[in-house]
Amino acid sequence: MTVTAGPLGAGATTGARTRSLNFGVPWRKLDVSLIGALVSIAGIGLLMVYSATRQALAGAGIDPHYYLKRQALNLAVGAVLLVATLLVDYRRLRPLTVVVYLGMCLMLVAVV
Repeated sequence: MTVTAGPLGAGATTGARTRSLNFGVPWRKLDVSLIGALVSIAGIGLLMVYSATRQALAGAGIDPHYYLKRQALNLAVGAVLLVATLLVDYRRLRPLTVVVYLGMCLMLVAVV
């Protein structure tokens, strides 16, 4: 067994203990409890938005589900973006770090 500084990182072993890096299965290492907590918090948030706005909107003659629908749409867009982010291998974004950093600094300056 030899120690190399190859694609597995410095100090990685080769030979019988070579690790297989399988980038094709992004959901393989998902934290189920984290996803469960995310879904629970999102569901509670939908319930809170509905219960807080239903009577006021119905009293005003507006659709009582208006804010519920908007919140559900925002939640769906967020879920799609979550899955899209999950499918992108973050190692491929390394060359863009300087550009992203400078862009964030410019946005911070724009806020001030």
